[in-house]
Amino acid sequence: MIKHYRFGIARVLVNSINGEIRYFMKDIDEEKTYEVFLYQDPTFNNVIFPQVYDNDSYSKITLSLNFSTKCNLNCKYCFLDHKEGETLYSLEKIKEEIENFVKRNIKKKKIFVDLSGSGEPLINLVEVMAIAKWCKKLERKYKVNVIVQFVTNGTLLDEKTVKLLQDNAVLFGVSLDGTKENHDKNRVFSDGRPSYDLIEKNMKAIEEKQFLGSAMVIDGSFNTNLLNCYLNMSKLSTTTSIKFKRSDHIDEYKDRADYIIGEYFNLMLYLIQMIRENDYQLLFSILRGDDTFGTMLSRVIIENKVFARCDGGVGRISLGKNYKIYPCAPSIVNSSFEGEEGINYFKSIAKIDYCNDCECKFYCGGECPLVKEKLKSNDIYLCKIKKKLFEYSLYFKAYLLKYKKEALNTISSFIYNKEAN
Repeated sequence: MIKHYRFGIARVLVNSINGEIRYFMKDIDEEKTYEVFLYQDPTFNNVIFPQVYDNDSYSKITLSLNFSTKCNLNCKYCFLDHKEGETLYSLEKIKEEIENFVKRNIKKKKIFVDLSGSGEPLINLVEVMAIAKWCKKLERKYKVNVIVQFVTNGTLLDEKTVKLLQDNAVLFGVSLDGTKENHDKNRVFSDGRPSYDLIEKNMKAIEEKQFLGSAMVIDGSFNTNLLNCYLNMSKLSTTTSIKFKRSDHIDEYKDRADYIIGEYFNLMLYLIQMIRENDYQLLFSILRGDDTFGTMLSRVIIENKVFARCDGGVGRISLGKNYKIYPCAPSIVNSSFEGEEGINYFKSIAKIDYCNDCECKFYCGGECPLVKEKLKSNDIYLCKIKKKLFEYSLYFKAYLLKYKKEALNTISSFIYNKEAN
């Protein structure tokens, strides 16, 4: 099935069977007829063989450690109830699990130990630092790069804590939901107090921001100016990631899909305007992280096709309660995904294709397996949003091909370098 996109500056064809994309620029290629194109470019219809991801597919691999569910915030979209926080396992057991993981993956380019799993890591700062020092010891012992990282809610990032983390090469990002208005709607202390002002103050005080990221979640109640969210986050950090909440029900985005689509359209126009002014700051901030639109843009610009939504159970595993392994941090609340059998079940769900001949399946990667298991389908309204993000990515690249080829080369090189590192 071939999907046609007719923009004012170009006509773009996407083959949904294999993900091939072709651009026909107005005034340059418009004389080429569809029939001649098919005859001259047989690769457009090449058969594609799905890639089966295994451990060898990833040069970087992650162990998520959910060592505590204690948290001082009560975010409305969190997948855990933090009213009764608990420590899930001992520090000595954590060290043992990390070393076993390192030994199994000693040939990897990078091994990440992610402490973001379920609670607020900085409540357990003593344990965080012990893990960081242990990982440095393992680096020397096994001659492999072991990196400790986590996402914090930012409320405990005082000056001394930041210095301690940075001096010990611990990478951290901050959950910051864009603007004060949007953030304080969702991210509150357990007693209901808003948290934005404290987090902003702590982030502004961080002098070395080279590896500092900020992360935000969009849920079905989102009604804020999205561009302002990006701009505010990029002022406080060098990496910006905005992603969508995993659906609890099929109607999560039903009432807000069109609004969100419009907000992303405005973001795309702004990014194009900045490129015209040779300003790449916000774009690179978005591409640098794990942003939903940034990921789509990256894949479309360098035409990097994917065959899976995530690396759960393959490129990452998560350690949950009672030392059981799970495919990812959010899956630890579901015993169906526990142990090797649970991970295999997760992989089997990941293989279920609800996308059929969707035009962007090779650039979206499909639905989260946890959502597929819960809904027994894709989230149709989130799919609607992602299809538009794909279309906006096609237009963005078409614009660069038409007017800013040097910028396209600069952006492509940035993406390739990010992937390589």
